[in-house]
Amino acid sequence: MKFKLEKIDNYDKCYCFYKILENNEKIGNIGIGFYKRENYLGIGDFEIDVDKRNQGYGTKVLNTIISRFSSQYSLICCYVDRDNINAIRLYKRFGEVLDFGGKRLHVVLMSKRFVYNYKRIHINSKQAILRYLKNKK
Repeated sequence: MKFKLEKIDNYDKCYCFYKILENNEKIGNIGIGFYKRENYLGIGDFEIDVDKRNQGYGTKVLNTIISRFSSQYSLICCYVDRDNINAIRLYKRFGEVLDFGGKRLHVVLMSKRFVYNYKRIHINSKQAILRYLKNKK
């Protein structure tokens, strides 16, 4: 399966929304934040269309994104609503699901040496990631 991302909209200068296409057919949506100064790629708003779920698309899309960007970023992570059991099951296959309380869980999908700029990443994500990295040493 070859996937293509087609930009739908920019949330801001770093975060973009994309349609996920396979053979020019929409199979889902994803938001990706490209935070180059922080060496961090954030995935959000990831959804596979209902009729395409449980067919391996989520796994293949994440594999593709991680493969494509792992050489450019030291950290790839996302967050997920804690009641989204199917997404949590998917993310557990890729990395560590971190529970710091609140409505969302944080997921570290890929981590290398991480250069961090405190000003850019959402405060809850920042705290979770810092705790994770501190404990990994």
